[in-house]
Amino acid sequence: MNRFSLRTCAALVALGWTAATTASAQTTKPSDQAATKSAAKPAEKQPATWAAAVERVARAAEKGDLDGVTAALSRDASVRTIEEDDRVPPIAMAATASDWTLLGTHAYEFPPASLAGDIAADVNRSDLVSDKDKQKIVPLDDVELARANTTAAEWLARTVGAERDSLVGVAVYWNVKTNRPMFVLVKGQPITGGGFAVTQAVYGDPMQRRATAAAR
Repeated sequence: MNRFSLRTCAALVALGWTAATTASAQTTKPSDQAATKSAAKPAEKQPATWAAAVERVARAAEKGDLDGVTAALSRDASVRTIEEDDRVPPIAMAATASDWTLLGTHAYEFPPASLAGDIAADVNRSDLVSDKDKQKIVPLDDVELARANTTAAEWLARTVGAERDSLVGVAVYWNVKTNRPMFVLVKGQPITGGGFAVTQAVYGDPMQRRATAAAR
């Protein structure tokens, strides 16, 4: 198993007790799409593309900009941490992510074919990440990359309850204190009249629980 897969598989283990229930409870059904679209804030100018919507919420979170985060979300959006099922207010995500540095954002129609490779590329080109840490994440060859991409797509699906053709996205951050990647995983919908809004956001460090246990 390749090095990035070890990291993402550990995330799946850490998420296992919440992922199944979250996926079934928070997946937006086709019959709910009209309600989701109408729930977006009509007074806000919405991004013209899904990629712009993902970047909008990611950059607002990095700045600790609560108004910016809220503007990127639909009115009934679900926000939670990677560690917990319970919803948290958007201010919690903004306050937490403000300690991170954004490395990149990526938008997809599920399933993503290149998620692990995109994350690795963000890390590889960052001056914040040491060469030692880069070696733990960047796949050595195409075989490793293919396996890592499959694992990362499964992780994203389990975390946000993504189904085929769902609009999903990932914001990749780096925490210089812990020297680990941090993530905001999102799912969204188009809005009536144009634009896109985030309907679900899950954020945090998928390796935190394992790191905490190892430190005891």
